[in-house]
Amino acid sequence: MLARAFDEGGNGVSKNEKAARYYYRAAAYNGSPMAQFRLGLYFASGQAGLQDDKIAAYWFGKAANAGVPDAQLLLGESYYFGRGNVQDPAQAFGWFHKAAMGGNVPASVYLAFSYRYGMGTKRDNRLAVHWFRNAANHWNPQAQFQLAMCYAKGVGASKDIVKAYMWATLASRNGYQNATELCDVLENQKLINDKAIREAKQLADVFTRTNSMTVSASQFHDVVENIHLYENPPQTNSVQ
Repeated sequence: MLARAFDEGGNGVSKNEKAARYYYRAAAYNGSPMAQFRLGLYFASGQAGLQDDKIAAYWFGKAANAGVPDAQLLLGESYYFGRGNVQDPAQAFGWFHKAAMGGNVPASVYLAFSYRYGMGTKRDNRLAVHWFRNAANHWNPQAQFQLAMCYAKGVGASKDIVKAYMWATLASRNGYQNATELCDVLENQKLINDKAIREAKQLADVFTRTNSMTVSASQFHDVVENIHLYENPPQTNSVQ
């Protein structure tokens, strides 16, 4: 696609945002779902001098209805946060679900929080754990931390301090500070002994060896930055 060539540059083509926007627009009006998604990103981000959440949501909607999971995620966000659409948690949930079913990892995190706190759907802690685990298995650090909290508290799954420490260890290694604090809490409150810590770390090592980190940076989206507006997280200073 010529638009992408101008958008990314290389192979003898100089990067040109204005030209990229022109060709994305043309392709979008001709029905290209990926061009519609890219054009939505231009309007959402203000790239190349444009910023209009309503127009962004319009193009995300076009691409989302055509089955583009990244567009479904962003359309879900637009409904949840009221960016370019009327705030509607139920609509947000529906699009997060479609995106998650399409393999979008950040959407799995949003979907898990939707079930965990009953936002746009009926509260269901077991389904929350399912979707946290789905994202955690794809190396999303926030999902790994939330899964650890679920095991630590016995929310949506049987209480299991070894699994809690394992997932917190993985999230901590993945740079998630809250997970490091959770490990400290479990140790300081004597909720886990040295033998169990060794077991948990061994499980984390096995997970690391058997689950390659294949998720691209874009799959993390802005979920770590944005999700704090969406969640009401449990406090990490106690897991009692």
